[in-house]
Amino acid sequence: MKITKINISGFGIHKDFKLDELSPHFTVFYGQNEKGKTTLKKFISSILFGFESRRRVDRYPPINGGSYGGYLDLQTNKQVVRVKRIEGSKAKSNIKAKLSTLHGQEVKDLAELFPPGFNKKIFENVFCFDINQLQNFKSLHQEELTGYLQGAGFGVDVNSVVQNLTKETEQLYSPQSTKKKVNSLFIQLDEISKKEDKARLEADKIPMLEQKIKEVNSQLVNQKKLREGLENEINKLEKLNKIRPAYFSLLEIEALLQSLPSKVVDSNHVSSALEIEKEIEYLKNELDQIRIEEERIQIEQSQKKPEKLLLTMEDQINKAAMEANIAREKPPLFKLKEELESKKEQVEKLLESAYFYGDNQELLSVNTSSCSTILDNINDEYSKLSSESEYLEKEQQKVEKRLEEISLKVNERDFKEQKKLFNRLQYLKGQLSGQTAKKGYTFSFLSLGLVALTVFAGFFGIITTGASTLIAFVGSCVFFISLSYEFNSYLKRKRQENMVNKEIIKICAKLGTSSDESSMLRQNERLNNLAYLLEEREKLLSIQKKLKHQKQSTDKKLEDLQKRKSELLINININQGQSIKEAKIAIEKIGRCQQILYDIKRKESQLREAEGKVNKFVKSVSDLVNRIYKGDTVETLEDSLVNLNKLENQLNLHKKYKTEQEKIEKELAMLGQRKQILSQQLEDKNNKLSKLYSDTETKSLEQLKERYKKSKHKDELLSKMHKLKMEISLSPWERKEIGKELEKIKGTDIDEKIGKYKIQKKDADNKIDNLLNEYGKLENQLDTLKNSQVLENLQYEKETLNSELTEALSHYYSLSIGKKILENAMEAHKNKRQPGVLDRASRYFKQITSNEYLKVVSDEEKNTFKAITKEGEKLLPTQLSRGTQEQLFLSIRLALAVEFAQANKPLPLVVDDIMVNFDKERRKQVLKVIKDVSKKIQILFFTCHDYMVDEISYEFGDNSSIVNL
Repeated sequence: MKITKINISGFGIHKDFKLDELSPHFTVFYGQNEKGKTTLKKFISSILFGFESRRRVDRYPPINGGSYGGYLDLQTNKQVVRVKRIEGSKAKSNIKAKLSTLHGQEVKDLAELFPPGFNKKIFENVFCFDINQLQNFKSLHQEELTGYLQGAGFGVDVNSVVQNLTKETEQLYSPQSTKKKVNSLFIQLDEISKKEDKARLEADKIPMLEQKIKEVNSQLVNQKKLREGLENEINKLEKLNKIRPAYFSLLEIEALLQSLPSKVVDSNHVSSALEIEKEIEYLKNELDQIRIEEERIQIEQSQKKPEKLLLTMEDQINKAAMEANIAREKPPLFKLKEELESKKEQVEKLLESAYFYGDNQELLSVNTSSCSTILDNINDEYSKLSSESEYLEKEQQKVEKRLEEISLKVNERDFKEQKKLFNRLQYLKGQLSGQTAKKGYTFSFLSLGLVALTVFAGFFGIITTGASTLIAFVGSCVFFISLSYEFNSYLKRKRQENMVNKEIIKICAKLGTSSDESSMLRQNERLNNLAYLLEEREKLLSIQKKLKHQKQSTDKKLEDLQKRKSELLINININQGQSIKEAKIAIEKIGRCQQILYDIKRKESQLREAEGKVNKFVKSVSDLVNRIYKGDTVETLEDSLVNLNKLENQLNLHKKYKTEQEKIEKELAMLGQRKQILSQQLEDKNNKLSKLYSDTETKSLEQLKERYKKSKHKDELLSKMHKLKMEISLSPWERKEIGKELEKIKGTDIDEKIGKYKIQKKDADNKIDNLLNEYGKLENQLDTLKNSQVLENLQYEKETLNSELTEALSHYYSLSIGKKILENAMEAHKNKRQPGVLDRASRYFKQITSNEYLKVVSDEEKNTFKAITKEGEKLLPTQLSRGTQEQLFLSIRLALAVEFAQANKPLPLVVDDIMVNFDKERRKQVLKVIKDVSKKIQILFFTCHDYMVDEISYEFGDNSSIVNL
């Protein structure tokens, strides 16, 4: 896992702090004191594992505003996940992280990104530390470090698992405890065995209790029978006492009912008789009205009689009227002639306004729809080309504006001069750093060695003394000459270096920069930006040339469209100097002129046809008048229209008479039918009323009302009798028997007998209650003594406890065996994995100390580590200097982190100024080790020392990124 992005909304001094695209290998966070380095390190830990509580000093609430929290983007091999924690209005320390998968497989729980069993303690002890935590690392016990090593292999906190197993086994069983589950089950089983023995001793009392229960039960049955007989007598007497008043009232009502008539008349009879009387009166009035209406209609019928001769001529008159419609159109046709003259003048004016200079034949030959379509196409294409021309002009303006901006920012001549100076500066710096000493010293020392060898050979007699002296002299001369030459060469190089430095200073002054690496990088970036602007200017010049060519082509197309429009207007005899819009209007006017000319021809033909029909109409009317009025003739159209109007009026009047005659006959028939129906209804109503009087044994409405009053009184008596019968609720036979008893017994005798029976019943109830209490006690004693059920319950409970004990013991043995197996596996894994971590830590520590210390081993007795020197001496951490102690524990941490990453998932390493107590040589070696580790896991390095930044830049080169806080 690697951190790719940091975004802080508010945390400590940081507000809206963003870091994008962190290096996947090594990133340096540089800043002076109180710039927020420790705050940023704490922010990473808080986002991954949660915020600290409000009581903690290292909570880092936002002091510059903003929401408390932010997010980290984490990249694994399969996905990119954003982990976000923002504190809301209700502050909590355990704010749940919000996960959003930016790429790859979806992640639902933050724990999926970490190895199993990984927690905040492992992260802060192994992967996130500063100089203080590095020094405190020596206080950790060997067991904890072993647990980290085993966690790297197993993926869980193995020590915690072993502790949990031990705790769980102790909760099940302990020899000294009585509250543990297994101990408690043994105690419960002993108590159940004692209860079984006691239950068997009580079994002999059962026969005696059963006999006594039978005697009590027999007495109880006798007393219940006695009470039941008393209750029946009491109920019987109370019932007689209750129904006594109702019974005698019922007898009186029955006597009254016998005196009333048997025939019943209700309100329906009276209302029906009244309604029939009203209906008979209404029918008589209706018959009188019908007779009056018949007399009126007969008088009207005699006054309106139609003329039959006129009615027989209806078809001829209608035919003449149809011809008259054409004759009546004559005056409008004369007006049409005036309208035609007006339209001809309108055509001339339209043609003149349309600048048309052809005759009518040429006018009619013009295809206006085709010309209009062509002009529309020309207009559309013209609009499109005009828009394109405007767009190209705007693009030219944009390009010219951008070229002006680039011209203000960069001057090509100045750029070339600055580029030349910068290249010269790079060359001089390379030349300055590349100069090395000549190989003359080698020749000098060879000469000196030859002299020494010659003297040695002469001393031992290998060569003669003269030869030895000569060779020694020649060698000495060569040595001094070579030494003088090398000294002169050294002076010459120094002069050249001074000249190069002076030239570098001059070039830097011209460029306005310094010769350090960061300034050189900034200057190079600035020149690259200027070069990019010059390249952009060349591209814009090419685009400007292309846009100019496209604009010329578009303007030429517009001229061609104007020529096409002029040719079209010449072909249809229209002035070609008009615009496209004016030409379209002229064509529309020509189209209207064509329609008017066609309409004039059609109307002239209709006028000639109508004049012929008028003459035919005059002759037809003259014939009709001659036939009807015997000899009269008509010669003019006006007389024909007047006479035809008279004939039509007379015809319509007599047709109306005929229609009214038919209507009168229908009304008379309907009145006859209505009269017959009402007469029949009147007869039916009289018969119905007579039957009603006959059924009720009356002769008039007054008698019927009197009979109704008596029937109503009888209904009231019957209702009262029904209520009394419901109150008594007796069958006729029971009522007869009770009546006999009531006649024998007086009211006071019944009350005395009821009181006597109630006293006897109360005594029986008391005896029954006493017997029931005694029976219940005996039953309880018997139930208690019946051992069969008690023993069964105790046996069932005993079996249940035995089952629970078996299960608990099985679980206890499983936990004990699992704990032993895990301890053995831990020991085996420790022997297998720990040497690998210690070997890696030994390599790192050996490299850091330049082979001063060769190996790191564990000390099982003292629960710590030891460092072995190159002389073979084993030293405890307390025997080392402070810097060497920190280098030892740094090596162990780095080895543990790499081993953890190889066994599980790689996690980022966050360190804060861990080399302040290291000398320059060991810092260099530590950086080499860290560089090798950064190839396997991501490292975030915090420092406030600028020399550390320089050393890291020199060692890592392009493989690191620097963030200035």
